Amino acid sequence: MTEAEQREAARKFADKWRHGGDEKQNCHLFWLELLAMLGVEGTTEYIQFEKPVKLRESDGKLHTRYIDAYIPERHILIEQKGSSHKLDEKEHQSGGDNLTPFEQGKRYNDNLPFDERARWIVTCNFTDIWIYDMQHPTSEPQKLQTIELQTKYPFLNFFAQPEVKQLSHEMEISIKAGDIVGKLYDALIKQYKDP
Repeated sequence: MTEAEQREAARKFADKWRHGGDEKQNCHLFWLELLAMLGVEGTTEYIQFEKPVKLRESDGKLHTRYIDAYIPERHILIEQKGSSHKLDEKEHQSGGDNLTPFEQGKRYNDNLPFDERARWIVTCNFTDIWIYDMQHPTSEPQKLQTIELQTKYPFLNFFAQPEVKQLSHEMEISIKAGDIVGKLYDALIKQYKDP
């Protein structure tokens, strides 16, 4: 996929999901489409939905809970919420705890076998995507909005590209350059659009 094709795919994706979605009805489609937009082939084999994990709950017993989405090849754990849920808002869990989406994802992650633990925990409510790098667990998450993806999709390249090891200053420079290219692209489209 060329950069122009990926930018256009990101624009279409952002436009489609700009108003959000429902956690249960739209989670799978959202992530399959996002991965395809990033150039991942065979998306249904690439991502696992509803990955089981055993948690010891407040009653002292082990219970099976389910990770919304997990990408084993990239060690990415995704905790999906509906668009009405704020990503810094605590929610009552079936085990009795009140946790933010990140705390819920981290709890799942802490109970995975060591070699399956996530490097990246991503929380999402369709309109916002927060990325936590577990190499720096006390750092603030990288935050982006779905509507920004036309120019900021390179922040999500770690989903598909093994060589991306961190979200860095160089990536930010690349995104700023992408903003300029995007503005030029949009201006050219307007100017040369067939009436």
